[in-house]
Amino acid sequence: MLHSILMLLLLSLATGPAAAQTYPERPIHILVTYAPGGPADIAARLIGAKLSDAWGQQVVVETAPAGAATSA
Repeated sequence: MLHSILMLLLLSLATGPAAAQTYPERPIHILVTYAPGGPADIAARLIGAKLSDAWGQQVVVETAPAGAATSA
């Protein structure tokens, strides 16, 4: 029992630096599968601006119209 507790303690100390990374560390991309300038695009850009302010990270909205909102 003591051996298991000691192993858990050592493992938790070993993962400390990895858990301290900030999220997100790269720009966030939002893919809008409807036509540019439409309601979905405008909503995504408004949400992206709010997320950018909240996270302090760039949010990029990309429009890629695909038939019936299907993207690859």
